[in-house]
Amino acid sequence: MTVNSENRPQRGMIQTPDGEIEYREIGKGKPLLLLHGLPQSSRQYDQHMWRVAQNRRVIAMTMMGCGQSARPSTPYTEMNQYAETMLWFLDSLGIDKTDIFATHTGSALAMSFAALYSNKINKLIIQEPFHYANLEGGKERLFKAHNYYPVKNNGSHLLDIWKKNGGSDPDANLNRVMDKVIDHLILDSRENVEDIYADFGWEGAIPFCMLKYNFFEEIKKITVPTLIVHGSESALGVQHNDFVNGIPNGEGIRPKSPSLMNLEKNPTQWAEIINNYIN
Repeated sequence: MTVNSENRPQRGMIQTPDGEIEYREIGKGKPLLLLHGLPQSSRQYDQHMWRVAQNRRVIAMTMMGCGQSARPSTPYTEMNQYAETMLWFLDSLGIDKTDIFATHTGSALAMSFAALYSNKINKLIIQEPFHYANLEGGKERLFKAHNYYPVKNNGSHLLDIWKKNGGSDPDANLNRVMDKVIDHLILDSRENVEDIYADFGWEGAIPFCMLKYNFFEEIKKITVPTLIVHGSESALGVQHNDFVNGIPNGEGIRPKSPSLMNLEKNPTQWAEIINNYIN
């Protein structure tokens, strides 16, 4: 079967001990798992999965608490708890081993999973990883990216979220901005987690765990071939060599990019990176 832009992924849900996980799937063949960044969901990949689905079963997973995936009844406080949800997810789909592409916050989850379960991975691509806890002011920098927007009676918080997701960009795809805003609003809550994540809110659940996780120590346990990707002008690229040298079978590339790597800005580049490495 030829997969092209006319083919849209099918959406599904699987049940785990901590609630349902949402996912999107397209194609048949060797599996490839995609992990999104925050505050998005698997919807981030919806319009582009076909680009890497030739002879592949491509699955985009929505991380717990994001999109339509359930919020754990007992909020997670460790990266390894999120890693376990990936194991449940793959086992439920009958996938023994997979390639993985992960971007931004998803890269944090992918690395914690790989450190525990390298035997479940063929090849790994992590895009724009960063160890915020290793940087002075790292917590503040992470909070600025993933903070809670308090609800305001005049609705101005909605405009702030719209702007944060690119709505004021004159070249913005407004349909895609709306998708991102919807995903963001799902996470913009402190319900039942104010004592745990404080002003991070639910969007900060994974960032909260990231700040407690020693990436530069844990990545030494990753045994699979791993490609580390930072944009040529990415502000996160200052740690590029730390990840390349820290992962035993790691190698790195710095593709041309005006800032952080961004699927929506250059989907062709995104697909080329994946296809060139895992095929």
